[in-house]
Amino acid sequence: MLDVVGVGWPNVDEDAYRDMADALREFADDAEDDAHAAYQHIQQLLSTGQSESLTALDNHWSKVQGKHQNLAKASRTVAGALDRVADIIVARKIAAVGELADLCATVGVTLAFAPVTAGLSTLLAGAKIAATRIAFKRILREMAEAAVSEIVATLTEPAVAAIENIVADLAIQTAMNAAGVQDGYDTDRTVRAGKDGLQINSAGGSSGPAPGGGPEIDHDAHGKAGMHLANVQISMTGRTKDKLSRAKGHHGRAKGKDSLTAVLDTTIEGVTERLGKALKDLGDHVGKTVPNAITRSSKTHRNTDQDIRDRVKSIVSNDGRDEGGLGGRRGVSDGEHRRGSDNTRVKPNSLDGAKDDPRRNAVSLEKKTCKNDPVDVATGEMTLPQTDLSLPGVLPLVLRRTHLSEYRWGRWFGRSWASTLDERIELDAKGKGAVWAREDGSLLIYAGLPAPGDTDGVQPLEGPDLPLMYEGQDNASTTYRITDPSSGSTWYFTGSPYNGSPAYWLKEVRDRNDNYVSFARRPDGAPVSVTHSGGYRVQLTADSSRVTALAVRAPSGPVTLLDYGYDAAGDLTDLTGPVGQPMRFTYDADGRITSWTDRNLSTFQYVYDGGRVVRTIGPDGFLSSTFGYGVEAETGHRVVRYTDSTGATTVFRLNHRLQVIAETDPLGNTTTQAWGPDGHLISRTDPLGHATELTWDDKGNLASVRLPDGALATAHYNALGLPVEVTTAEGAVWRQTFDELGNCTSTRSPDGSVTRFTHDRTGAVAGITDALGGVTRIRADRAGLPLEITDAGHHVTRVVRDHLGRPTRITDAMGGTEHFAWDAEDRLLSRILKDGSREEWTWDGEGNCLTHTDAHGGVTAAEYGHFDKPITRTTADGARYELRYDTELRLERVTNPLGRSWDYSYDPAGRLAAESDFDGRETRYTYDTAGRLGSRTTPLGQTFTYTWDAMGRLAALDSGGSVTHYTYSAGGRLIGARSPASALTMERDVMGRLVSETVDGRTSRYTYDLLGRRLTRTTPTGAVSRLEYNAEGDRVRLITDGHALAFTHDVLGRELSQSWARFRHP
Repeated sequence: MLDVVGVGWPNVDEDAYRDMADALREFADDAEDDAHAAYQHIQQLLSTGQSESLTALDNHWSKVQGKHQNLAKASRTVAGALDRVADIIVARKIAAVGELADLCATVGVTLAFAPVTAGLSTLLAGAKIAATRIAFKRILREMAEAAVSEIVATLTEPAVAAIENIVADLAIQTAMNAAGVQDGYDTDRTVRAGKDGLQINSAGGSSGPAPGGGPEIDHDAHGKAGMHLANVQISMTGRTKDKLSRAKGHHGRAKGKDSLTAVLDTTIEGVTERLGKALKDLGDHVGKTVPNAITRSSKTHRNTDQDIRDRVKSIVSNDGRDEGGLGGRRGVSDGEHRRGSDNTRVKPNSLDGAKDDPRRNAVSLEKKTCKNDPVDVATGEMTLPQTDLSLPGVLPLVLRRTHLSEYRWGRWFGRSWASTLDERIELDAKGKGAVWAREDGSLLIYAGLPAPGDTDGVQPLEGPDLPLMYEGQDNASTTYRITDPSSGSTWYFTGSPYNGSPAYWLKEVRDRNDNYVSFARRPDGAPVSVTHSGGYRVQLTADSSRVTALAVRAPSGPVTLLDYGYDAAGDLTDLTGPVGQPMRFTYDADGRITSWTDRNLSTFQYVYDGGRVVRTIGPDGFLSSTFGYGVEAETGHRVVRYTDSTGATTVFRLNHRLQVIAETDPLGNTTTQAWGPDGHLISRTDPLGHATELTWDDKGNLASVRLPDGALATAHYNALGLPVEVTTAEGAVWRQTFDELGNCTSTRSPDGSVTRFTHDRTGAVAGITDALGGVTRIRADRAGLPLEITDAGHHVTRVVRDHLGRPTRITDAMGGTEHFAWDAEDRLLSRILKDGSREEWTWDGEGNCLTHTDAHGGVTAAEYGHFDKPITRTTADGARYELRYDTELRLERVTNPLGRSWDYSYDPAGRLAAESDFDGRETRYTYDTAGRLGSRTTPLGQTFTYTWDAMGRLAALDSGGSVTHYTYSAGGRLIGARSPASALTMERDVMGRLVSETVDGRTSRYTYDLLGRRLTRTTPTGAVSRLEYNAEGDRVRLITDGHALAFTHDVLGRELSQSWARFRHP
């Protein structure tokens, strides 16, 4: 038909423009990442000192930030224009098709047969052909004009226009160019200020510079800042530029293909060239001009410092006898400070060093991806968390330690151990910023300090939103606080210049209900005791540098739970409990753990290269592994290859923020992840392409989850960050209310039923009123642990607890009492039942149960191997089973008392591949690329094949050609199954309860009360049975077919009797 009309179809690929738009948006994202990285390095530098040059840099960097923003905004603006160009092309093509269709209708030929009838010119009306030709050309002309208009309009956008002047603007004034006055900065005047600020005590000067007096310059920080900024430039000219190159490549698909593209080509090429030039110029400025200026500034100030030192030498006698003058203040190196005169223990580094890499140091333990025992794949750090004490309560008392092989800021358990007792805030050397050392080894960097009255506080440069706030001053002590909005916990840190330690040590942790954990310390920060509002008392023994013992106060006095031993360097080497062998550690000269030996004498070793774990050596080969580290040349992403003890290799790819973006299992199946700018996971895609997408609100709360099948679940939160409304994937809405302290006061189910709660002063639940009005009351101790529970029938259960919160006696509503005995390490030793019979347990040093003696005297025993795996089990009748594992700790063989074995084998991804039973019959398994069971072959050779939907639910089961299909609700509940011989359909209410069930056309129906208890059942024949309950929830009557079956129960809910009688409706 186009041949008949005499025009050509536009050879324009709108997808090329859409792909180009996507690439430009990625370019904008990378540009913003680069800007953020550069900003952090500048902020770190600014926090290290004060000077006119740093002030000028601060002012100048605001302008640089604006240029970064313009670059990203311009890219997104152009991307939007290209999307609209693609829309215009599609719209005009549709209009053109409409004209052709109209032509075909007029001449009696449909558009579908146009290629066949194109030669039947005698049937075509000449006038209509001419009109169509004119309309078609008009559409193409309008397409071109509209597309060009979009692009031209984009060029006038402020952000796009601004990128033309990036170089000119930045070249006007570079903040620290030493040539004369720049943005109010004069190098010569600054030098003179440094010299003129020198005063000598003997001449009436003060003993130190007045606040804000002379410049304070950290020359090392200046050098590092320049190096970091140069690395940012490498990212800009590498990874970021690649996205722009990709956009140009997509444009190449459309370039020169049509008269329309010819109109657009020049304009689009001009825009991309401008973006490329702006990126290069901005990169040169960030990576060359500014670092050169920073270096020049540092050099100028260094020369000034040398001049001052020369003047001091000329004034002060060189024998140093004037103790009051400058000559009497001998500088002491960090190393000399740390050695001391008689203490060989290594003290921690200053937390100032953590400011070099705020992103890496801010990653909390729970955010790390670890393999083996355990090694962080992002950094190669050996990471070992341990809990020394955990006492229950609404606010639990937990004392933790964490070893990280590259951590050097530990104090009370050695330089490479972070801990709860080590938590502190240290101000930087200039007093302008701070670092929070946390118990899990993460470090949060604050570029500034909060002022009194500042209600917003100072957010860390990286990591979670945990603002630093000024709490107040008491005599000579200053207190800062940090509140976690998600948990409601607040940490208080107190310090004083008159203390033996300059740190602000953790003084107290308090929740919204005013439960607290308080830490008592000596002036040097050494912990003395820990006190809990619930009555727990922990006693600590510590010298000037290390904690040596931990005890809990009991009614009879302190009971020691742990003793800590150290080597000459102060590294923790021994953990000794009340009984058994100690756990031991060895270290290399740099303080990294090279081996641990558990209390059962199993030893595990680590080998390092360049500070990273490259090999682990397990006892008898268990969990032996290797780690290989590399970088992808194309993307700059880190690549880590983890090879386990069986030779299976898993490959991790990580982005520049140390987040895993892809994990490839030993079979080559890859799972990918995407992360948001705030560090939240925003999508996860399995090897089959099934994606789960997540969104987060501006407070960091999970706002929605879109499942692989497209179903969406959402959540809304109150000002405390607590969920007040949750909508499930199938549309059911759950609502909650909270009091001002964050305690839940009610829940409303999708069916409208409401459960209400009251709380005591600790925040523990004191009362529960169910949807039918039944009330349960709870009396708790000072820690919030239940002591007395009264049910809806007024029956009372009572609990007696020891000094560690463990139950020692439980008396039920009928007066029956059970007694419990515990050892010092929280392990149950004995239980005396209500009838006076007794159970007993014994344990090894690792907490594994060795024997259990039941109430009849029967003994079950077990032996354990490496990594606490049971290797034998002997039952009460004397039957002995032996268990064997492969080197990845997977069960490999069970040998029964007759000597027969049940064997298991696994594929390289660690999934069960085959098993043979005690009679040698073998079953085999296969899996799909997402790790789901694909087939099962029985010993008789029958194969069952499994098919799964995008949500991982069984969709079909094929048994020898007989296929059963399954269907589900949006919430994942089974609602139907169909086989060749039968069909099942199910209907559920908003709570997911089964309300009808149809099997081959025969339907049963069910009803429920507001507590979810079944009330009626109607069979396919119409027979109805009804159930009744008492206040305690016991079933008291079943009514069916004119008869009633009555039940009685004791106060513990145990059935006592049944009676059958005729029933008549009242």
